[in-house]
Amino acid sequence: MRSLIVFCGLVLFAFGAAAQAQHSPLHEAELNGFMQSFDAMQALGEKYDRLFEERGVNSGPNDSPFSQGAAALLGTHAYSEAEAIAQRYGFANLQHWATTGDRIMRAYVAGHMAGQAPQMDAAMAQARQQIMSNSSLTEQQKQEMLKQIEQAMGAVGNMSRDVPPEDIALVQRYRAELDRAFDAAE
Repeated sequence: MRSLIVFCGLVLFAFGAAAQAQHSPLHEAELNGFMQSFDAMQALGEKYDRLFEERGVNSGPNDSPFSQGAAALLGTHAYSEAEAIAQRYGFANLQHWATTGDRIMRAYVAGHMAGQAPQMDAAMAQARQQIMSNSSLTEQQKQEMLKQIEQAMGAVGNMSRDVPPEDIALVQRYRAELDRAFDAAE
Protein backbone atom coordinates (compact mmCIF):
# COMPACT_ATOMS: atom_id res chain seq x y z
CA MET A 1 0.00 0.00 0.00
CA ARG A 2 2.82 2.41 0.86
CA SER A 3 4.39 1.96 -2.56
CA LEU A 4 0.99 2.48 -4.18
CA ILE A 5 0.45 5.67 -2.20
CA VAL A 6 3.93 6.96 -3.07
CA PHE A 7 3.46 6.01 -6.74
CA CYS A 8 0.03 7.63 -6.97
CA GLY A 9 1.36 10.70 -5.26
CA LEU A 10 4.32 10.97 -7.58
CA VAL A 11 2.13 10.60 -10.64
CA LEU A 12 -0.42 12.99 -9.28
CA PHE A 13 2.00 15.73 -8.38
CA ALA A 14 4.09 15.24 -11.49
CA PHE A 15 1.06 16.01 -13.64
CA GLY A 16 -0.24 19.09 -11.86
CA ALA A 17 -2.13 18.29 -8.70
CA ALA A 18 -4.20 21.08 -7.28
CA ALA A 19 -2.67 23.05 -4.45
CA GLN A 20 -3.69 22.05 -0.98
CA ALA A 21 -5.34 24.94 0.79
CA GLN A 22 -5.54 24.25 4.49
CA HIS A 23 -6.43 26.73 7.19
CA SER A 24 -4.77 25.11 10.17
CA PRO A 25 -1.89 22.71 10.64
CA LEU A 26 -2.42 19.01 10.98
CA HIS A 27 -2.62 18.09 14.65
CA GLU A 28 -0.77 15.22 16.29
CA ALA A 29 -4.03 13.89 17.77
CA GLU A 30 -5.52 13.72 14.26
CA LEU A 31 -2.49 11.85 12.93
CA ASN A 32 -2.59 9.42 15.86
CA GLY A 33 -6.33 8.88 15.46
CA PHE A 34 -5.86 8.24 11.77
CA MET A 35 -3.06 5.72 12.37
CA GLN A 36 -5.06 3.96 15.09
CA SER A 37 -8.13 3.75 12.86
CA PHE A 38 -6.29 2.68 9.74
CA ASP A 39 -6.59 -1.09 10.26
CA ALA A 40 -10.32 -0.88 10.95
CA MET A 41 -10.90 1.35 7.93
CA GLN A 42 -8.74 -0.92 5.77
CA ALA A 43 -10.83 -3.93 6.82
CA LEU A 44 -14.04 -2.01 6.04
CA GLY A 45 -12.60 -1.03 2.66
CA GLU A 46 -11.90 -4.67 1.88
CA LYS A 47 -15.44 -5.59 2.96
CA TYR A 48 -16.88 -3.07 0.50
CA ASP A 49 -14.28 -3.44 -2.22
CA ARG A 50 -16.91 -4.26 -4.83
CA LEU A 51 -18.82 -1.06 -4.01
CA PHE A 52 -15.64 0.97 -4.49
CA GLU A 53 -15.02 -0.71 -7.84
CA GLU A 54 -18.57 -0.03 -9.00
CA ARG A 55 -18.21 3.63 -8.07
CA GLY A 56 -14.81 4.08 -9.71
CA VAL A 57 -12.72 4.47 -6.58
CA ASN A 58 -9.04 3.62 -6.94
CA SER A 59 -9.28 3.85 -10.71
CA GLY A 60 -6.22 6.09 -10.88
CA PRO A 61 -4.12 8.57 -9.00
CA ASN A 62 -5.82 11.42 -7.22
CA ASP A 63 -4.87 13.83 -4.49
CA SER A 64 -7.78 12.94 -2.20
CA PRO A 65 -8.06 9.15 -2.11
CA PHE A 66 -9.63 8.98 1.35
CA SER A 67 -12.18 11.69 0.55
CA GLN A 68 -12.94 9.93 -2.73
CA GLY A 69 -13.52 6.72 -0.82
CA ALA A 70 -15.78 8.44 1.71
CA ALA A 71 -17.78 10.10 -1.07
CA ALA A 72 -18.27 6.70 -2.71
CA LEU A 73 -19.93 5.45 0.47
CA LEU A 74 -22.53 8.24 0.61
CA GLY A 75 -26.03 6.87 0.68
CA THR A 76 -24.96 3.38 1.70
CA HIS A 77 -24.95 1.44 4.96
CA ALA A 78 -21.16 1.36 4.68
CA TYR A 79 -21.04 5.13 5.23
CA SER A 80 -22.52 4.83 8.71
CA GLU A 81 -20.12 1.98 9.51
CA ALA A 82 -17.15 4.07 8.39
CA GLU A 83 -18.39 7.13 10.24
CA ALA A 84 -18.74 5.09 13.44
CA ILE A 85 -15.12 4.00 13.11
CA ALA A 86 -14.00 7.58 12.48
CA GLN A 87 -15.88 8.83 15.53
CA ARG A 88 -14.51 6.02 17.69
CA TYR A 89 -11.02 7.40 16.97
CA GLY A 90 -11.83 11.02 17.75
CA PHE A 91 -12.99 12.44 14.43
CA ALA A 92 -16.14 14.55 14.22
CA ASN A 93 -17.34 12.57 11.21
CA LEU A 94 -16.16 10.52 8.26
CA GLN A 95 -15.33 13.59 6.17
CA HIS A 96 -13.02 14.88 8.92
CA TRP A 97 -11.27 11.49 8.98
CA ALA A 98 -11.00 11.44 5.17
CA THR A 99 -9.61 14.96 4.77
CA THR A 100 -7.13 14.22 7.56
CA GLY A 101 -6.06 11.05 5.73
CA ASP A 102 -5.65 13.01 2.50
CA ARG A 103 -3.46 15.58 4.26
CA ILE A 104 -1.36 12.83 5.84
CA MET A 105 -0.96 11.11 2.47
CA ARG A 106 0.10 14.36 0.78
CA ALA A 107 2.60 15.14 3.52
CA TYR A 108 3.87 11.55 3.43
CA VAL A 109 4.45 11.75 -0.32
CA ALA A 110 5.98 15.24 -0.09
CA GLY A 111 8.40 14.05 2.58
CA HIS A 112 9.32 11.03 0.50
CA MET A 113 9.84 13.18 -2.57
CA ALA A 114 12.02 15.64 -0.68
CA GLY A 115 14.24 12.76 0.38
CA GLN A 116 14.44 11.51 -3.20
CA ALA A 117 15.25 14.86 -4.85
CA PRO A 118 18.86 14.01 -5.86
CA GLN A 119 17.81 10.65 -7.33
CA MET A 120 14.88 12.26 -9.15
CA ASP A 121 17.14 14.94 -10.61
CA ALA A 122 19.57 12.28 -11.82
CA ALA A 123 16.75 10.20 -13.31
CA MET A 124 15.35 13.23 -15.12
CA ALA A 125 18.78 14.15 -16.49
CA GLN A 126 19.20 10.59 -17.74
CA ALA A 127 15.73 10.67 -19.32
CA ARG A 128 16.57 13.94 -21.09
CA GLN A 129 19.80 12.45 -22.42
CA GLN A 130 18.03 9.31 -23.64
CA ILE A 131 15.39 11.36 -25.41
CA MET A 132 17.94 13.55 -27.16
CA SER A 133 20.04 10.58 -28.26
CA ASN A 134 17.08 8.53 -29.53
CA SER A 135 17.38 8.56 -33.29
CA SER A 136 13.90 7.10 -33.79
CA LEU A 137 12.24 10.24 -32.42
CA THR A 138 11.61 13.30 -34.54
CA GLU A 139 12.81 16.66 -33.29
CA GLN A 140 9.20 17.61 -32.55
CA GLN A 141 8.66 14.43 -30.51
CA LYS A 142 11.84 15.11 -28.58
CA GLN A 143 10.75 18.65 -27.80
CA GLU A 144 7.29 17.47 -26.68
CA MET A 145 8.81 14.84 -24.42
CA LEU A 146 11.29 17.31 -22.96
CA LYS A 147 8.45 19.75 -22.32
CA GLN A 148 6.56 17.03 -20.43
CA ILE A 149 9.65 16.31 -18.33
CA GLU A 150 10.04 20.01 -17.52
CA GLN A 151 6.38 20.24 -16.53
CA ALA A 152 6.74 17.18 -14.33
CA MET A 153 9.84 18.62 -12.67
CA GLY A 154 8.02 21.91 -12.12
CA ALA A 155 5.11 20.12 -10.49
CA VAL A 156 7.47 18.15 -8.28
CA GLY A 157 9.23 21.37 -7.34
CA ASN A 158 5.91 22.95 -6.40
CA MET A 159 5.05 20.02 -4.15
CA SER A 160 6.71 21.51 -1.08
CA ARG A 161 4.72 24.72 -1.54
CA ASP A 162 1.44 22.79 -1.83
CA VAL A 163 1.81 20.93 1.46
CA PRO A 164 2.23 22.92 4.67
CA PRO A 165 5.74 22.41 6.08
CA GLU A 166 4.19 21.74 9.50
CA ASP A 167 2.26 18.80 8.05
CA ILE A 168 5.40 17.38 6.45
CA ALA A 169 7.38 17.76 9.68
CA LEU A 170 4.68 16.07 11.76
CA VAL A 171 4.25 13.20 9.33
CA GLN A 172 8.02 12.72 9.09
CA ARG A 173 8.19 12.23 12.88
CA TYR A 174 5.74 9.33 12.46
CA ARG A 175 7.15 8.01 9.20
CA ALA A 176 8.21 4.63 10.63
CA GLU A 177 4.73 3.99 12.06
CA LEU A 178 3.08 5.08 8.80
CA ASP A 179 5.46 2.87 6.80
CA ARG A 180 4.43 -0.11 8.94
CA ALA A 181 0.72 0.69 8.58
CA PHE A 182 0.91 1.18 4.83
CA ASP A 183 3.14 -1.88 4.36
CA ALA A 184 0.71 -4.04 6.35
CA ALA A 185 -2.11 -2.84 4.09
CA GLU A 186 -0.37 -4.14 0.95
